[in-house]
Amino acid sequence: ASRGADAEADPAAGVDPALLDKYGFIRTSKDPNVSAEEELGEFDQKTQRRREHKWLKMTKKWDKWTERAKVKERCRKGIPESVRSTAWQFLCGGRTLPDREQYPDMFSVLSQRAYAADHPLHKFLEIIDKDLYRTFPHHFLFKEQEGFGQANMRLVLRAYAAYNPTLGYCQGMGFIAGTLVMYMLPEDAFWCLVALLGSKKYLEGFYDDGLTEIQIAAAMLPELLSAQSPRLWAHFEANDVIPILVMQEWFMCVYIKTLPWDSVVRIWDMFLREGRKVLHRVALALLLLNEEALLQQGDMNEILMFIRNLPRATLQADVLIPKVTAVKLKNEDLDRLYAKHAQNFPARLRPVPSAADAVAEALAAGKEKPAAASGAPSHAASAASPASKGSASPARTVQVIPAPEPAAAAAVGGSAGGAKGEAGPKASLPEGNAFDEDNIDTLEGHWV
Repeated sequence: ASRGADAEADPAAGVDPALLDKYGFIRTSKDPNVSAEEELGEFDQKTQRRREHKWLKMTKKWDKWTERAKVKERCRKGIPESVRSTAWQFLCGGRTLPDREQYPDMFSVLSQRAYAADHPLHKFLEIIDKDLYRTFPHHFLFKEQEGFGQANMRLVLRAYAAYNPTLGYCQGMGFIAGTLVMYMLPEDAFWCLVALLGSKKYLEGFYDDGLTEIQIAAAMLPELLSAQSPRLWAHFEANDVIPILVMQEWFMCVYIKTLPWDSVVRIWDMFLREGRKVLHRVALALLLLNEEALLQQGDMNEILMFIRNLPRATLQADVLIPKVTAVKLKNEDLDRLYAKHAQNFPARLRPVPSAADAVAEALAAGKEKPAAASGAPSHAASAASPASKGSASPARTVQVIPAPEPAAAAAVGGSAGGAKGEAGPKASLPEGNAFDEDNIDTLEGHWV
């Protein structure tokens, strides 16, 4: 079942289980999240238990498994729902990020801080609050305004905005955070979000001002699609179909808004192991599965309308996943195309101002304590910080924004509980906007 709560609260209280599908969504007449196996009553429980046992065994000794091809194979078969939370955290690296190990209380501090109206972060927090009710309104965790799921998602998104204010918040990030909140506690969801948005393998650059990485991915589509179906790309080209219009929502939301949930989680299982290569595979699979119908569309508007309303039969996991895994993409081709098209886009500024730096300094010096949440769970890690064991703090290279004293603002369910922190000295932005060839013009090593 979806997880977004602790033992102290029951977000499903008052919800009739008969109205929910196995993922926690309110059932509709179409019931899109019921797999074909379940509908036929042929779901193999023994196979499921066997897969659960294998995943539990792997996660107990993850360092010995992480690079093995067997992990990719098992992700493609689908991670059992009961172990998906743990598996996703290991796959994306959210469990072992250096900042998490060094500063185990950082999430608690960042998520509960209040910011004055004139603080740079305040604008992001207002936008986050406006978007909460629009994200997963048909899931039991998020359907109630100011309910449990929305409260947890607010904690995760505001903590990330404080962790990386250069990016802050962008529409689309809420669906990523909400998906993580469904499957894990807020602190785990936060660190997984940090891992996803901070890695070229996943979503780094997807939500910056120019949607840089999505534009690069869209620029790669003509050559990728023409290699799979020359006539379909020729049809697109003849009708002036702009790739970014096809792919933007797909990539920004990692197909969350496009596919039934049974397919979404299967795509995520593969994406968290193989990286953004999977996003390209899914895009090609969706177009190829609907190739003949797309060729019948008469102009750009008809093509785009069809793509926005793809036949549900082609979106089901038992149809889509085999097609996705059958699409062959070579790493060297992806690297070549990425390097070719990345040069046409301006360099991205790296995350520069971060409240996390001030918090890290204060926590390391013992001058700041985790904020006590009021009305919302706080799940600070119980393990001692590596710093307390004599390990050196990793050097952070982002600019420090001094954290203001908590404003008289309401936190989730009550008063803000942020403690006063000491900020480090401000660092200046790097000069210039030169293209960084070492870090931007290639994804070599990130295609799996």
